[in-house]
Amino acid sequence: MSNSDTSNDAAQREADKLKKQQWAAKKKAEERAAKGLIIPPGVWVTEAGVVKPTYDNCWQLLEMSADTWGMAYDVLGESYIFRGNVPWEPHYGRELNGDLVRGIRNWLLDAFETEFKKCDIEDALLSICRARPYYNPICEHLDLLKWDGTPRIDGWLQTYFGSPDDPYHRAVGRRFLLGAVARARRPGTKFDPMPTFEAGQGSGKSTALRILGGEFFSDAPLGDLDNRDAAIALQRIWIYELGELNDVTRAKIEAVKRFLSTCVDRYRGINEKRRTNHPRSCVFAGTTNQMAYLLDMSGDRRFWPVRTSREVKLKELERDRDLLWAEASMIEAQAAKEEAHIPIGIQRPSLELPRELWIAAGKEQAERRIVDPWVDTVSAWLENQGGERVFTKDILENCFSIPKGEQRTDHGQRVARVMQAIGGWRHRPKLRIGKVAGLSGYVREAILDVIAAEEAEAEAKAA
Repeated sequence: MSNSDTSNDAAQREADKLKKQQWAAKKKAEERAAKGLIIPPGVWVTEAGVVKPTYDNCWQLLEMSADTWGMAYDVLGESYIFRGNVPWEPHYGRELNGDLVRGIRNWLLDAFETEFKKCDIEDALLSICRARPYYNPICEHLDLLKWDGTPRIDGWLQTYFGSPDDPYHRAVGRRFLLGAVARARRPGTKFDPMPTFEAGQGSGKSTALRILGGEFFSDAPLGDLDNRDAAIALQRIWIYELGELNDVTRAKIEAVKRFLSTCVDRYRGINEKRRTNHPRSCVFAGTTNQMAYLLDMSGDRRFWPVRTSREVKLKELERDRDLLWAEASMIEAQAAKEEAHIPIGIQRPSLELPRELWIAAGKEQAERRIVDPWVDTVSAWLENQGGERVFTKDILENCFSIPKGEQRTDHGQRVARVMQAIGGWRHRPKLRIGKVAGLSGYVREAILDVIAAEEAEAEAKAA
């Protein structure tokens, strides 16, 4: 057999092989078409009609299924989800993770006889989900609610919790619901107060909060509030209960204040390669069995005490919950339009307590303040002394027998809080009493002008 004959035979075999591949590819294409799977025109295929395993091909094949599969980015759960009809086995789930990527890879292999890289599949899915309209299950629920026209949100604390029917409690109840809606619709909205529900065990206060939040409620322990895990735990949460503020310590209360004041957390989330901002979608509610749980005036504005009756009307609250949210949703939407000029990090007036209620709120907070036992001791000593100026060291030595050599910074800080609680005194970092000058101390507010004049005279002499 000549070389030309051999070459012709080889060429014929290649042609026959290609023809078989093309026939098989055509057959496979018909099978895919019967299932509604069509290779888009831009997909790169071999001469035999086989899809090449490139990233672009992977993206196009997945993108054409985006609507059917219901691909979306869930802003509440900060996850990539599939809400539609999906072709893979149920055990792979509907939230993007390693198992689901493997399931989609198997499906692509079966449907298009192409084995794509897992990293290409994941990157393509992330890109497609991010490019589509974001999904927020709370907003979707709120948008579907219908209000019956009966006003409830101004008096819901009185109706279901048995709270006093006064302007303060009406304002707190209204703003808590509006704040929750605002945070859901515009994550990161400034809303850092926390209504704190006061009632004994078994009153139903925690159950009531669970009814309000539904599947988006949580009371799971957050652990260290200064740790990023606490922020991550807020994903997919709308109403979070900070339970039983009973065993209060200064460190715990300070941590709670910092945590409440944060509008945007910063950490590296799932499927993220670096730290990014995560605006908060949730609001907080406290619960306690105690009547005294605040330690000082600093930051107490974030706590809105709520008096409740012995037993919450849970059945009635569950019956009316969606009507409460429907009303709050409508009112908040209108307020958001009117306050659209306010940056998201600035407190909106509709979410603040009105100025005329600040005094009432202050009284409520003052009644919950834990009184330092030093207050009575120092107050009595100052009364007996009768003076208008006093050094910090003298308070510690005379009231608590703490000699100068054993006085610490935390002692001075405690004295500062005590003097603030007593009221009528101002701190001076460098006070003069007689011939002794330059020590930390306090003066009565009534002689502040005299003190200012003395300090100005001393500065003039020093110059």
